[in-house]
Amino acid sequence: RKLSSYDFNETTDDYNDAINEDLSTNYENINQLNKPSVILGFRNDKLSSNFEFNYLFRTLENNDALRPTYNLTRKFEAVELSYYLSYRMSPQKGLYFNYRLNNNVPNILQLQAFRDVTNPLNTITGNPFLRPTTRHNLYAYYDTFNMQKGTGFFIYMNSDVFEDYVVAKRTVNPDLTSETTYVNVNGAYRWNGEIDYRKKVTIDSLKTIEFTPFISTTLTRSINFNNDIQYTNNMKTIGTGLSARFVWKDVMEFRPYYYVSFANNEYSLPALKNEKLLTHSANFNTVAY
Repeated sequence: RKLSSYDFNETTDDYNDAINEDLSTNYENINQLNKPSVILGFRNDKLSSNFEFNYLFRTLENNDALRPTYNLTRKFEAVELSYYLSYRMSPQKGLYFNYRLNNNVPNILQLQAFRDVTNPLNTITGNPFLRPTTRHNLYAYYDTFNMQKGTGFFIYMNSDVFEDYVVAKRTVNPDLTSETTYVNVNGAYRWNGEIDYRKKVTIDSLKTIEFTPFISTTLTRSINFNNDIQYTNNMKTIGTGLSARFVWKDVMEFRPYYYVSFANNEYSLPALKNEKLLTHSANFNTVAY
């Protein structure tokens, strides 16, 4: 990436050849990755399972042609895992489970140590000592459907837990300018789940209607900074809704939907006010054949 800025020469009323290093960049980024892998799998009529193991060797390099003192080489090693299980108890019932362990390195802009002063109101300085972020992801669901009765049930959950998550740390100066850098934090997570029930009713040979009431919830914990003070934001959301589908064969299809949710934000920093929010939404979709 190359960006050149030159100082203004008042004598010649022109921009001279003296490059302004504070406002210019000229660097090359190199991202090398080697990932030996082992994959094991099993499958039969009801069960399907797969396990994958990866060992990562990653090298990040930044070669700065303007500021060689900021040349950077970082080497990372990490384990990544993946496992899933799919089990069909019957043609109408199924269970699925998946776990992933991922490792993501900071991008080179977050690692570079030079001060980016292109925005005079917010100076950004990278942190060359950042550690990679580890993400644990767990996903599971169960579903069942009875064709004769026209009923179905579905439940799922998905969660992410982060270690060494990279966040921006901003400090506001007395003159209202700010300084931003990046740090690793622990304790961030995200979880959500939903339960659906489906009921299909046959009106006659041409018309059917299907109802799907559901309830969902989301829990999120983020880590932020207010100047040098670290604080958490815990957001809890619970919602419920109803969707329907009316089908008149070869004539039309009508899909109404309604959803209402309640959200609560709680901050660990007393200076920040907790928030509560009630929202709802509705839409209708009609298709004519």
